[in-house]
Amino acid sequence: MTATDITIRLEKLEEDRRRLVAELKAVDEEINQVIQEQKDRRIQAAKAMIEEFNLTPTELFGQAMPLAPPDAPQRKQRVKYVVPRYINASGDTWIGLGTNPKWMIAALEAGRKKEEFLNPKWLELYGPK
Repeated sequence: MTATDITIRLEKLEEDRRRLVAELKAVDEEINQVIQEQKDRRIQAAKAMIEEFNLTPTELFGQAMPLAPPDAPQRKQRVKYVVPRYINASGDTWIGLGTNPKWMIAALEAGRKKEEFLNPKWLELYGPK
C-alpha cells in the first residue's frame, strides 16, 4: 500500500466513523424519547388512579421516611458552639482565627497585649498556649 492508498483508506474510515456516530446519536435520542413517552404515560395513569380513588401520600407511601436509611453511617454533628479565645471588658469576643476584630486592633494599638484578653473559660478548657 502506498501513502496515498493509506490516506484514502483513513479518510474513508473517518467518514464511516462520523456516519456511525451520527446514527448512534439519532438512535440514542429515539430511545430517550420512547422512554420519556412511556414514563409520561405511566405518570398520567398513576395520577388518574390517585384521583379516582382519592389516595393520600400516606396511603401510597406509608409514614414519612427518614432521609437516610437506618443502617446508613451517621454524619458527624458540627460543633455548635466554640468557646471564644479572647474576650474584652465589654463582652466582645473573638475565637482567634482570621483577621483581628476592630476592638482587638484598637487595644493592640493602645499598647495592650493579646494575652490580656485571654478568656478564662478558654484557658480552663485548653490551657495556656
